Amino acid sequence: MNMISRPATTSTLPPIVHPLVTRYLEHHQQKLMPLTLQFGCGLHILFPEIAEDTFAKMRATFEERGLEYQIHYAAKVNRSNAFIDAALKTGCGLDLASLKELEDALSRGASGTDLCLSGPFKCDHTISLASRSGALLTVDSMEELIRLSQGNWGPLRILLRWSGETKRLSRFGLSKEQLTEAFRLCGAAKMLTLHGLSFHLSGYNLEDRACSIETSIELITSNRIHFADNLIVNMGGGLPIRYMEAKDWLEVQKLTPESFWHGKKALGTYPAFSDTAGKDALAAILDWPCQVTPNETITDLARRTGIKLIVEPGRAALDQAGISVFPVVSTKRLDHNRLSVCLLGNSLSLSERWFNCEIMTDPILLTVGCKEKKNFRDDLCLLSGASCLEDDVFSWRWMNLRATPAPGDQVVFINTAPYQMDFAETAIHRASLPVKIVITDASTFEWKVEK
Repeated sequence: MNMISRPATTSTLPPIVHPLVTRYLEHHQQKLMPLTLQFGCGLHILFPEIAEDTFAKMRATFEERGLEYQIHYAAKVNRSNAFIDAALKTGCGLDLASLKELEDALSRGASGTDLCLSGPFKCDHTISLASRSGALLTVDSMEELIRLSQGNWGPLRILLRWSGETKRLSRFGLSKEQLTEAFRLCGAAKMLTLHGLSFHLSGYNLEDRACSIETSIELITSNRIHFADNLIVNMGGGLPIRYMEAKDWLEVQKLTPESFWHGKKALGTYPAFSDTAGKDALAAILDWPCQVTPNETITDLARRTGIKLIVEPGRAALDQAGISVFPVVSTKRLDHNRLSVCLLGNSLSLSERWFNCEIMTDPILLTVGCKEKKNFRDDLCLLSGASCLEDDVFSWRWMNLRATPAPGDQVVFINTAPYQMDFAETAIHRASLPVKIVITDASTFEWKVEK
């Protein structure tokens, strides 16, 4: 057998786990195996009450500052209607990007005025339904604005998306130079009502976000004649979240190519730790000093000008609100301390690699017949999918699960609700996709299957 050199580090990288999720795994882990056997596939387990709590804390962040605001949950973060219901239940709006998302939101009781349609293209049916429902349309280009101004859609409420204060070139949004002509065109189009500006920056630079809000407000106030009442700045998203503690993030920085199967380290690494995350990141943006008037914060400026702020938290909306469980179906030892662990599912049922990133926290291994394996073994595991594709691995990183997995064990990935569960899933070999289990009562852990 060919020996493979050991990686530079075998450090464990534990995830942050919400207390409710910990309690669920402690008291209900023996029920997971019968469920995976019953459905014959992996499970995505959703905790909508955690999302509701997150939305409530973000609302409090705005309300403590006396701001007019709205939080928009982006439906693309997770396809489960349970999270749409959680957002609506807590008074949040929705960010949508397709006709089907718009139809589903309205069918679940959303008010059209609480909906915003983004994306670079909207079909005729989407535009007509937006007009009838009163949803906001975010206009991405001059070409789209001309199309809307010339169509027979009925009245449309719009925001103009611009590129924001960033040096990174984006394929989305109008340049600042194009806004002057866009303002003029909106003023001449009788069926278009311009309510404000929108931007969506890549990355999590809080200063860039604050500067873009300030510039957006200045653009609106200096061109006030072109805007209707109920002025809006949509600061986009998302907000950073923490998958791990700071000390473990430092260990991630030490990983070398030898820490990955065939040295295949992803080109990018999602910032799994941030000093300022979630509602605290939102608070930091709102409390950021303005550049033009340093004695004012973004909160002061928004209040003084009477402008409503919209935030799209992105991943942060569903932080800790779901886990994914995959049974171990087989193992194959590669050498004395490494093995390939085949899970019932495929790697696209956890979509981080679709973003060209790695899952940087270790999953939790639950074993047959006991709470957790106590016999520590220094085995390194490559967690692979059950397809015939060589590259079907959940992560290229060798993972130390502190025990040797065996068929029938369960591998639990933590904090997978945001973007992980279904953003890029596909039924390879016509195999069943993971079933979504919604925890309907956090005190008793009653559940239902989402159809």
